[in-house]
Amino acid sequence: MPATRPKDSQPPPPTPHLGAWTQQDNHWTWNPTGTPDPSLVSQYGNEALTDIRRDPGGTLNYGSWTPVHGGGWTWTWGAKPNPNYAKTWGDDALTNPNQTPQGGGGVALPPPPDVTPPDVSDSWNGVAPSVTGTLPPPPDGSSQTVSQPPSHPAYAVSPGGIRNAENVLLGQVDAAIAEYDGLKASVAESATQNLYPDGPTRDQIVNAEHDLLLGIGDALQLAGRFVSALNYAAQNYAHADIGSFLPQS
Repeated sequence: MPATRPKDSQPPPPTPHLGAWTQQDNHWTWNPTGTPDPSLVSQYGNEALTDIRRDPGGTLNYGSWTPVHGGGWTWTWGAKPNPNYAKTWGDDALTNPNQTPQGGGGVALPPPPDVTPPDVSDSWNGVAPSVTGTLPPPPDGSSQTVSQPPSHPAYAVSPGGIRNAENVLLGQVDAAIAEYDGLKASVAESATQNLYPDGPTRDQIVNAEHDLLLGIGDALQLAGRFVSALNYAAQNYAHADIGSFLPQS
């Protein structure tokens, strides 16, 4: 078990936008009410399948402006220009997402897919296990056997020195976890307040913050796995030393 890990080692997939790309005969179609096909998510990723602006192959999505009763314009992805409006404004003006046919602001970018920032904890509580030679499960979960001992020139190993390094790293990781928890709480608090009157939308900012928190959580998990690997090495050295003892006859 890693020394430091998210409590849920496999975080849930990102919450998709309303709509997703579907594929048939190598042709992509935007479905405004669809959800990502799991078989396509494994190949292209959830974010690519829910990016309304372009399909997973990189081709820009098309769309059109429609005048709104009472003034203004609304943009619809996947729509084609109404021929009646095209007579007045032209296809180019009606299909330009960067500005309305009258030169107004363009289409607001959709927020990035939201993710769930993981809970992170130190399962060793800052203290590395004693080096007793008792082998824990391998850090990568594998089970390896060898037919004969490897041949290697003599070398000096200090399992106690390895454990000291583990404790130093655990102290640094625990400090990082405390900062992560504080930042996560600040993001959660700001998400409940009206702090986004202009510029990017609340969802755009909060979802981006959640994505950054997920990256930090993943980095802490990797740090914990590294400490766990050090412990595995130290226990292996001690185990080999105990196993090499020749009992007196």
